[in-house]
Amino acid sequence: MCGIVGFSWEDGNLVRRMASLIKYRGPDQEGFYTDRSVSLGNRRLKIVDLSERGKQPIFNESGSMCIVFNGEVFNHKELRMGLEAKGHKFSSSTDTEVVLHAFEEYGRSCLKKLNGFFAFAIYDRGKKSLFLARDRLGVKPLYYFNAGGRFIFASEIKSMLECGIHRELNARSLERFVAFGYNYGPETMLSGISKLMPGHSMTFDLTAKKLSLEKYWDLEPNPDYGMPERHFTASLETLLLDAVEKRMVAEVPVGAYLSGGIDSSTVVGMMDACRKIMGGNEIRTYCIGFGRSDDELCQARLVAEHLGTNHTEFMVSPDIEKILPKIVWHSDDPIGDPAFVPIYMLTEKVRPKATVVLTGDGGDEFFAGYEQVKILPKVHKLRFMPKAARFMASNAALRAIPNRALELLFKHASALGDAGKQRAISIITHADDKARAYADFCSIISDDEARELVVRSNGVVGDLRRSFGGGSYFNQILLTDIRNQLPEAFCMKNDKMVMAHSVEMRTPFLDYRVAELSFRMPQRLKLRGSTEKYILRKVAYNYVPRQILHRKKQRFYVPIDQWLAEDLRGLADDLLSEKRLKRQGLFDYRYMERIKRGYSSSPLFYARQLWSMLVFQIWHSIFIEKEKA
Repeated sequence: MCGIVGFSWEDGNLVRRMASLIKYRGPDQEGFYTDRSVSLGNRRLKIVDLSERGKQPIFNESGSMCIVFNGEVFNHKELRMGLEAKGHKFSSSTDTEVVLHAFEEYGRSCLKKLNGFFAFAIYDRGKKSLFLARDRLGVKPLYYFNAGGRFIFASEIKSMLECGIHRELNARSLERFVAFGYNYGPETMLSGISKLMPGHSMTFDLTAKKLSLEKYWDLEPNPDYGMPERHFTASLETLLLDAVEKRMVAEVPVGAYLSGGIDSSTVVGMMDACRKIMGGNEIRTYCIGFGRSDDELCQARLVAEHLGTNHTEFMVSPDIEKILPKIVWHSDDPIGDPAFVPIYMLTEKVRPKATVVLTGDGGDEFFAGYEQVKILPKVHKLRFMPKAARFMASNAALRAIPNRALELLFKHASALGDAGKQRAISIITHADDKARAYADFCSIISDDEARELVVRSNGVVGDLRRSFGGGSYFNQILLTDIRNQLPEAFCMKNDKMVMAHSVEMRTPFLDYRVAELSFRMPQRLKLRGSTEKYILRKVAYNYVPRQILHRKKQRFYVPIDQWLAEDLRGLADDLLSEKRLKRQGLFDYRYMERIKRGYSSSPLFYARQLWSMLVFQIWHSIFIEKEKA
């Protein structure tokens, strides 16, 4: 696990400054290479091969190629054996060197052989070219800039800004963030700086100054209806056990984040099963809480006691006004999910005890754990009802119509208060428009609201339509979440928050083999009736307590309502003030005032909007206005 930087000219001082800004990604070692065509840098967090032989950049035998690498490849030992049989010589036992030789042997098709998460750059000195790649599901970030003959790349945006890139806000990315609280797609919030998308590679010709991109992997639904349920249950259990076992291998202490939900509990249960076979020390698990009765500590404790893990709980009461700007600085692109606070704080506590942690992230995305896949396809069936009748049904006749779709939707919306109910009415009224219904259900600020809030807004529904073409609505929702929310919200949140404290997070559910298997399963194995993650519950039966299997899904509570009303009130009043907003020229202050007034009737709904806008304003002050974090 590391941080990488580089650009298409020679400047040893600049590449060192870029790397020093992300020292926390790799505090154990640094390495650099420059020539007339390129400058490369690496900050290394030692996980595999702790010796000096693992120092990057790593060269092949002839010195004609070198690599800077971020991530882990879990099948590197098997790949190495095959490469050695073909005559390749190794100087270290790192996975980094295996990737370099695999590229030398197989070219860009080597990417299909790698099982892991990664972002790397390989320099071919003879061809004067750079080859860069990002893992299939986008667990690791990789940013780049290509303009005026200059090519720059890095693990984090803040490093690239050392190269003097002009800081200009990307209006399209702002709209996406306002809607969902994260920025999906290849653009970042800063114009000119892009993200290499998941499952993609690119080659930059250093002589011709030409960049080419290529997709090497994608997910597509291909359900096999001929296979019995037991086949998929056995296959999923086998793959998950193997994914967990591979991610437990390290030369540093390994632990797990345990929330007490099905996903993290299954991972920890499988870790314990693997430990009993492989040998080794007891499993160390960690959980965090804010001192409320509805936090996750009780459920996590139940699982830990059942499995006999060495469990540690952390109760926190953060100085949120002080740490929030630091967290936003680490995020690079703003992230509106308040869960980045507990991840940041938990990792800070865990770092002295573990350098690698396993988590249950990905289970919801691949096995239908979210409300949108349960509710929206049912609501979509109302499209055959005339729009006027839909509107009436969602208003006056709701309780007179025995409709399961309406019941589920309004039950979900009621938690968000009056504003949530109004959003539900819009979803039902537009049941025939799959992209609109998805955006209304999942967005923090809808297109209609954004047109009042954001100056010159076009909304996001238009660019979501390509995600909702043919095929089942169920799979379209899953794929939209996996291609947008998973890499650019959840993976980025996790990567930036744990790497801020020099910890590597490993996610067995994001093994690409598990992802591919999930899309060979019929829908009924993921969602059966109102039971989400049906097949995962079947697999988890032998690994977790029964109470966890039957527990209602619960999102991690973060007390943003309390913070906004108390600790962050002064900061919010300043950053969301009429004076500042008018100076920026991005938002209409009248709608911001409406958000503040709406907080009394729909506190959870408007707390999400206020929090998201506050995060953006902090980001803007740091990355555009250059105020200190």
